[in-house]
Amino acid sequence: MELPFLEATLWETAKHAAFNGDTADYDEMVGLLAGFEYIVRRLPTPVDHLVLTHPRSDERLRFPLVDPGTVWTDPEATANRIRTIDAYMRSGVLDAAGFRCPSADECHASATVKGRDVYEGQLSYIGHHYDHWIGASRARVAIIGQEYGHPPALMSLLERYRFVRDGKGAVPFEKRNPHMRGTTLALRLLLGLSLDDLSDDIIRTHNGHSIHLFEAFALVNALLCSAVEPGTTRGRSTRTMQENCLPHFVHTLRILEPSIVVVQGKGVAKWIRPAFNFWQPRSDMPELVDAEHEGVPTLIATFTHPSAFGKQNWSYPTSEYFRSVVEPTLSHARRLLSGVGT
Repeated sequence: MELPFLEATLWETAKHAAFNGDTADYDEMVGLLAGFEYIVRRLPTPVDHLVLTHPRSDERLRFPLVDPGTVWTDPEATANRIRTIDAYMRSGVLDAAGFRCPSADECHASATVKGRDVYEGQLSYIGHHYDHWIGASRARVAIIGQEYGHPPALMSLLERYRFVRDGKGAVPFEKRNPHMRGTTLALRLLLGLSLDDLSDDIIRTHNGHSIHLFEAFALVNALLCSAVEPGTTRGRSTRTMQENCLPHFVHTLRILEPSIVVVQGKGVAKWIRPAFNFWQPRSDMPELVDAEHEGVPTLIATFTHPSAFGKQNWSYPTSEYFRSVVEPTLSHARRLLSGVGT
C-alpha cells in the first residue's frame, strides 16, 4: 500500500521508527501516521506491511504491521458464502417443503434394503467468522467428517448453526462429546490458542471482534444423509450414497474455498479425494497433503476420528495420538498458513 504524501517532520519520525523496530503494532502505527487509520479500515483484506513513499524522492520505508500469528476476521465475506450455499441447498437439497435431493429415493433404498436407519438432509455448520486470516494469509478452516450419524433428519443451515454454536459450543470442554473435543483441540492449534486452559473459547481478533472459537470454522460432512446401524451412531453408508453426494460436497467446497481442511477419519479422506484436481502428500509431514480445488490451494490434514478407539483416539490433549500426530501436524500447518514454514 502506498501513501503519496507525508509531512517532512512526520517522515523523519517514521524513518526513525522503521530503523529501530522489528514489528510495528497496528495501534501504534495508527497513532504515528496521520490518515493511516482511514485508509486501512477500507482495505478489503488485512495487510502485513505498509510502504511509505517520500513526497519528493523515491525513498521508501517498509513497516511490518502485525505478528504473523495475528487473527483477523471478515464476517461480511462469510455472510455472502452462507447466503450462496443456502440458496444452493434450497434449490436442490432441502427447503421449507422438505428434502428434495434428486438422488433421495435411490440413496434411501440402497441403505434401507440393508436394514440401516437413514436420516436425510443434515446440512453443514458454518461459523459467522469463517473467513479469517492468520497474519496476512487466508486461513479458512473446514473440518470434514463422514456424516452426522444420528437424528434429527432435515436440519437446515440455520438449525445446524444453532445446534453447534449455541448447543455444543455453550458447554465446557469436558462435557463435549469426543468428536467436538477433538474439533476444539484442532481449532485451538490452528488459531494459536493455548492448550493449557481449555475453559476460554473466546478469540479476540485484531480488528476488534471477540468471538467464540466455533465461529471461526465450518463443519462439513462428506454425506448430507446418515445411514447407521439401528440403535447406534455407527455410520454404514452405501457406495451409492457416497457417489451421489459427492457433487454436493464439491459444490460446498466451491463456495467455502477452504485454505485448510482437517479430515476426521482416514476413510473419509479416500471419499473426498476425487473432489480435488491436485493431491500431493508432503514429504516433511505424512498427514499433510498439498491439494487444489478449482484453482484454490488447500492444505489437508488427514487423521483418525477423534472418537476412535484406543490409541487412535484424540479427544483429549493428553491422548497419545493427539500429542504424537495431531499436535505436531497442525502446528506445522499453522506455520505454513502464516508464512513462517515452507
